[in-house]
Amino acid sequence: MKLLLYFILIITFTFGEDFALLLEQKNDNFNLPQIDSSISFNEYELLSTTIGLKDIGYSLIIPGYIHYKAKDNIGAYYLMSIRLLSYTSMMITYYDGIRQSNKEQSSSTTLNYLNMDTKHKLAFDTAFNIAIATFLYDWIIGVNILSNKQNLIRYKYGWKLNFKTNIENNSSTILSLEKKF
Repeated sequence: MKLLLYFILIITFTFGEDFALLLEQKNDNFNLPQIDSSISFNEYELLSTTIGLKDIGYSLIIPGYIHYKAKDNIGAYYLMSIRLLSYTSMMITYYDGIRQSNKEQSSSTTLNYLNMDTKHKLAFDTAFNIAIATFLYDWIIGVNILSNKQNLIRYKYGWKLNFKTNIENNSSTILSLEKKF
């Protein structure tokens, strides 16, 4: 039964379509009246990037996935190293705790979390909570970083209003409004 559930999970992540909770017919990630000729491909690609449920699932497996997608590689490397260290410490404390409990009991050879002493349980739980915290950080802060970068690009190439005043000698002040795309 477990094998079937793992198989379904792998098939879902591999071939499943990402869906939006609110079905929309237009792309509202960016609305530029016309594409500026000075926009780079990386900026255009970043504008069309979205974070869906599939990306959140990938973020569970791949540390820093959403930060990679938001083109924040340094943050992604930090998240990857912290989560890999927490996975390593979970494995070390689990097997060390099981080894200690098997020495004391010397009859049981099964791996059981409940047989570990409180020191090893605390270390394992702390490492597990750090792994969960890096996932949540990747999800929440990664989406925020992507949104901020998209807003900066929209501001850079979007519709801007420039107010100018023209003050000449012995004349009245003239206020002009100019729009640029």
